[in-house]
Formats: sequence, structure tokens, C-alpha cells
Amino acid sequence: MKRLSLGLRLCSAKADRNRLPFSIPANVRIAQISGLPVVDRVVLFRPDEWPGLESFQPRVLIGHAGALKQLSERFRKGFLNLASVNRAIFVLTNRDEVPLSNPLRVFLWQSFSVPVYEVVVAEDGNLLAVDCEADEGWHLQPGVRARLIDRELHFEVAGASPLSTGLEAAVSSELCVCGRSAARISGATPFAQHRANQPLAAIA
Repeated sequence: MKRLSLGLRLCSAKADRNRLPFSIPANVRIAQISGLPVVDRVVLFRPDEWPGLESFQPRVLIGHAGALKQLSERFRKGFLNLASVNRAIFVLTNRDEVPLSNPLRVFLWQSFSVPVYEVVVAEDGNLLAVDCEADEGWHLQPGVRARLIDRELHFEVAGASPLSTGLEAAVSSELCVCGRSAARISGATPFAQHRANQPLAAIA
């Protein structure tokens, strides 16, 4: 499933962390339906304000997985007309949450027929990592580093303590096939689940 849609271009690696990793034309309306606003240009719609999305006619949606699933179900049932969404959907995943599941990614893609990108965020709304366009994991945002502490993935931002994730993953600094040079995180798996699925000999 290709994720890069027409009208979205990769931003420079020097972009601020509070920008989406794609440059979106200024006339494209962006609606965020949950969480702290992650970029300046979004218009925030709380759940009780979702009916107003019809008149706003967003072309890009941003929100956490649960909220986007609820909104998609309303759209599918004909309770909301969101046919204007034709560019992309950005799914916000808190740094200590389970990553977006493939079934939900497909559900959102089938609902709107647009690319679906996962974006990992910190508590303050700052972007930490974002989906690779070649489906090779997550790429770190500018100013963010990642390292493994006792096999657990941690994000590091200047001036702050390492942010734990509860995930095991691999971290690579090699040039990605998508063309991005930013470090890449792959195979992110909930730590406890991963351990539970391993043979006892491998855990010891």
C-alpha cells in the first residue's frame, strides 16, 4: 500500500519538530480531532464538535487511533459527510502506547482511500517519529534521538530525561530506501508481549 499521496512533499530535515514531516500546501485544510494540536495550522474539533467537520471540509485528518476509528465508523454509516478528506490521515500514537495495528491502518485506508501515516508524539505534542514512506518503520524527527536501555526503546530530546516507550525495537542510522537519512526505528513491539512470546530459555 503506497502511503505518499499527491500534493504531499517531504520537508527538509531542518524543519521544526512541531511540523508534520511533509509540506502541505497552505490552502489545504487540516482538522485534528483529538490530542494537543501538533502543528500551528490545524483546526481542533473535539468529539462534540465533529458535526462541524462537514462545513469545514478538511482534506487532512489528524487524531489518535481510537478517535479516528470512531469518526471513520460514523462516516461509513453515513452520519457524517467527510468526502472532502482526500490527502492523508495522520494517526497520533503517544510514545508509551502500542503502535498502530495493521488492521486499523487498513480500516482507515479503506474508509477514506488516502495514505495513513503513524506519528509518535510526546506528552507536550511534540513529534518524535513518523512513518517511513517505504513502510520500513519510523524515522526520527529533527532534534530527537533514540537508544535502547535494557533492550527498551527510549526517545531522547535535548534538555529532557529519556522518554521510555515500553517497546523493543531496532535502531538503524543507515540511509533508508525511502531516501531519508534520519535514523530509523523498526520492529517496534510491546516489550511485555514480546517477552511473553519468547521461549523461556531465550528470556533468561
